[in-house]
Amino acid sequence: MKALLNVLFICSEFLIFAQKGLDDFLSYSFPSHLTAADHMGKIAWVINEKGIRNVYSAQTPAYKAVKETQYSVDDGIEISQLLFYGYDLIFVGGIAPNREGEFPNPYLEVQGTDQAIFLSSNKRVQKLAEGSWPLLRGEVMCFINKGQIYEYDFTDKLARRLFTTRGQIGFLRLSPDENKLAFISHRGDHSFGYL
Repeated sequence: MKALLNVLFICSEFLIFAQKGLDDFLSYSFPSHLTAADHMGKIAWVINEKGIRNVYSAQTPAYKAVKETQYSVDDGIEISQLLFYGYDLIFVGGIAPNREGEFPNPYLEVQGTDQAIFLSSNKRVQKLAEGSWPLLRGEVMCFINKGQIYEYDFTDKLARRLFTTRGQIGFLRLSPDENKLAFISHRGDHSFGYL
């Protein structure tokens, strides 16, 4: 009897799934990249809703969701690496290029795509610099662009390369006292760690 009930249950699940189409499954919203501010009681995350990605935030005590970005097209561009800059949000749009240096362009944008760091302030989004892996040190943001380490100064709004090194920089990290950067330099068949 128990075996018969299990078979009936499995068959009913197949019938339920058979009635749903692909659009039904793609219409579900997917939250990702949850991050929290250190001392403000504020959180942020990315919602993928039918392929359209936007950043949301919420503040204590009510934690009411607020839409920080206003994207309205499924362009296939990922949003990740959320980071709080005061009450504003920093995020990365796009993913790393392939081995030929080409960025994915699933929406076939005429001007092409890149991977860039954006600032969302009062629901307005502005591009700060091309790159990824943003880290904050006060009013300076360190990041990686084309395999090298750069910094963006929020005071003068300029990005400059910190130094030039061989290989491709990855895994950028900040020391707890914010005085040192740790990173890996990939050199093809081997890598070096630096501090």
